[in-house]
Amino acid sequence: FLCRWMNTCMDRSADVVVENSTDQFCCFGVAGPRSAQLLSSVFSDDVFTNKDWPLHSISCLYVHPEDQLKTLVVRQSITGELGWEIHVEKKSAAGLYAELIKNGEELGVHPFGSYAMNSLRMENGIRQWPTEISSDFTLLEAGLEEFIDLEKGDFVGRDAVLQTVGNGLDQKLVMLHVDTDVDVQGGEPVYLFDKLVGHATSGCYGYDTQKSLAMAYVSTLFLSAGLELSVDMQSVRRKATIVNMPLVKPSHMRK
Repeated sequence: FLCRWMNTCMDRSADVVVENSTDQFCCFGVAGPRSAQLLSSVFSDDVFTNKDWPLHSISCLYVHPEDQLKTLVVRQSITGELGWEIHVEKKSAAGLYAELIKNGEELGVHPFGSYAMNSLRMENGIRQWPTEISSDFTLLEAGLEEFIDLEKGDFVGRDAVLQTVGNGLDQKLVMLHVDTDVDVQGGEPVYLFDKLVGHATSGCYGYDTQKSLAMAYVSTLFLSAGLELSVDMQSVRRKATIVNMPLVKPSHMRK
């Protein structure tokens, strides 16, 4: 999507080539209160602190300068914890993984699955592509207005944002507690009595809250916290209550 968008916006007269290299890379997510210690040992030429690594900062780092093992490190984690993403070429992935496991042994490092990651993501209210963030939704609808700076001058999409602000939103992303023993998968219709008012985007069980959770885009006419809705799951209406998010306080600012 991003590659297509960049090609659409690019000045054809410019000496620029946009190449999609996604399939050449993989990504390791390193998260948790000791993640900074682990990365400091792997990337011995860098210090991983909140001061030196503000949220969403990016840097190219080498694991072994003599071996030219180059990585792209991003200060973010979908878990809501202190964490980083390490992007590396697939051919170097096995070596980097072995380095992370070896250096993290004394810190208690271990792999975690995508379901555990999704549970943390949901409880921390973190949106993800393409369920809560896509070309079908605006940042305002997704509740991500903090990432829009209307004062920085002109940018692609600024006029559309201003128009949306002036007209108001038709729908907005909310968090739901769902009364079910089968988690929401995404795409399920959301009702207020018999009126269709939205649709779910993703869901899972929250192990901290001990509740089945879902995110959903719901009409702005029905956004009150505590309002009881229902989610249609395999032709069975399951009671769902709007709750404020995030449900737990993100820990990404750990020292």
